[in-house]
Amino acid sequence: MVIVRGLVLSGCCLLLLACGFAGMWCHHAETVRTADSEQTVSTVSRSMGVGGSGLAYGAYLAGTLARQNQDYTLTARYYEQALAQDPDNQKMKTTVYLLKAVQGQFDEMAPLVSEMVDLRQPELLADYVAAALAIKRGEYAAADDILAEKPAYGLDTVVLPAMRAWAQYGMGKTARAEKTLHVLYEDEKTRPFYWYYTGLMALAQRDTAGADAAFRQMTKKAYPSLTALVFVRDFYRKQGLWTDDFTPRIQFEAVVAEQAAAGDAIRSLKAPETVTPAVGAAMALYDLSAALGPLHIEETGLVLNELALYLMPEATIPKIWGAEVFESMGALRQANRVYDRIAVPSDIILFKKAMNLIQLKDFKAALPIMEQVAARNRENPLVLALLAESYAQTGELTLAAGTYELAIPIMKRLDQVKELGAALFALGVVYDELGEDALAEQRLLAALQVTPDNPMILNYLGYTWLEHGKNESRAFALVKKAHELAPDDPHIMDSLALGYYRQKEYQKALDLAERSTDLIPYSSVANGRLGDIYAALGRYREAIFQYRKALDLKADMTPALRQELTDKVARLKNK
Repeated sequence: MVIVRGLVLSGCCLLLLACGFAGMWCHHAETVRTADSEQTVSTVSRSMGVGGSGLAYGAYLAGTLARQNQDYTLTARYYEQALAQDPDNQKMKTTVYLLKAVQGQFDEMAPLVSEMVDLRQPELLADYVAAALAIKRGEYAAADDILAEKPAYGLDTVVLPAMRAWAQYGMGKTARAEKTLHVLYEDEKTRPFYWYYTGLMALAQRDTAGADAAFRQMTKKAYPSLTALVFVRDFYRKQGLWTDDFTPRIQFEAVVAEQAAAGDAIRSLKAPETVTPAVGAAMALYDLSAALGPLHIEETGLVLNELALYLMPEATIPKIWGAEVFESMGALRQANRVYDRIAVPSDIILFKKAMNLIQLKDFKAALPIMEQVAARNRENPLVLALLAESYAQTGELTLAAGTYELAIPIMKRLDQVKELGAALFALGVVYDELGEDALAEQRLLAALQVTPDNPMILNYLGYTWLEHGKNESRAFALVKKAHELAPDDPHIMDSLALGYYRQKEYQKALDLAERSTDLIPYSSVANGRLGDIYAALGRYREAIFQYRKALDLKADMTPALRQELTDKVARLKNK
């Protein structure tokens, strides 16, 4: 199983059209996001015109913190509360509009959309939102009027004629709709989209011959989007033409082979039984959203994608795409909210949800999902390794060890060297925590044999030996090599400081220990180590200070370490 990473357009025509427009819309949202991370909240609140006290300020402060955590849902909720206290704040109103649009909350924001249309700022996409709302209600003439009057915008090239054509088709003006679409034919870059949307319009009229002619013309060039693959495949399957030697199928398989993960999703999907104006407009909106993804115009892409889902809520590919855009922005919980909207999630989707939870260190929530995926993928070493990690992080060490032991032979068989080294290392750590010293050492040595230049493995094994007074010469060589490979890692500095301390080279140990505690001041182990070195140098007052500092910390404190530090303080007090 391959992780889905970017359901992008298989063709590059629309992507080329989108180049040059990066940043035209997203500056509204980006201004707030940059400010959230680089300015104080009070400075941002002044820039937004939010008062420095009272309910509005408090709600804005809470929303700003939620935005820093990439929680769009919570951010929008708090900003709405701030706006309720200051209803004439135009900047806040625009921000709330953008946040809600990014999440597809269109039904509840119709009045806000009207205000945004009146601002005549095309980068807000309010005209497209208003047109989509009208199409959803079957008000096709209103949608066409909105789009006819919208200010010109650089991203109109494909989506504007496509949406207008579908609105006109909904009005019963088929000839006019076909004429509107024809502008796409006039440009070589957009011609595949012309044939694709023409084929969809023929399907809407149950014109099998017309759809066939359009799709054959399209496939002479390229499939313009992933959704086009699904429509064409299902159309020709119904015609009984989807054979191994059929040219559109050969091209289809080539695209799927290039995007294996996306192909897994495509193979399980079906095109809508009926093509309506809403479906046609949704396809155009999604196609542009996917084109913007590689350009990192995230907010614009998300709004377009959510509009596509608003018009065709049962679609799956746009949901996957929207979630991946949120992932690229670091908004992992928001991505999972989008995945949750998929009615029957595949194992890939479940896996991606679990991956996001693991990155958020929410192993308790990830574990049942990983168990569900692993039950159907017992030969997938990546799935097994992540399940083992979830077990380890939730305290199920015996299950973690057993699961890693299942994954490792499969990794060896598949010659997955990097993954094998990581799994052996993780297994060694688990055995160490279980108190199985011999098994831990065996797996760590095996990991080192597979990946001999991994500083984490070198450091862990070397430090373990130093702590136990075992193989001290080789242990020192291991942590020294780890430090050479990763000279800025404070934990490796601490290990090397221990090595020099054991060799009674106290000044070298001191230099490393002081740097280490500067970088990881929260570590009771590192601060205790610095205390040991001060004591060895006869600097008892400083040693006591470091021991007491270490006793106040909790990050890596254990009962045994607490007792050891307490005893050291008591001994030094008498000197």
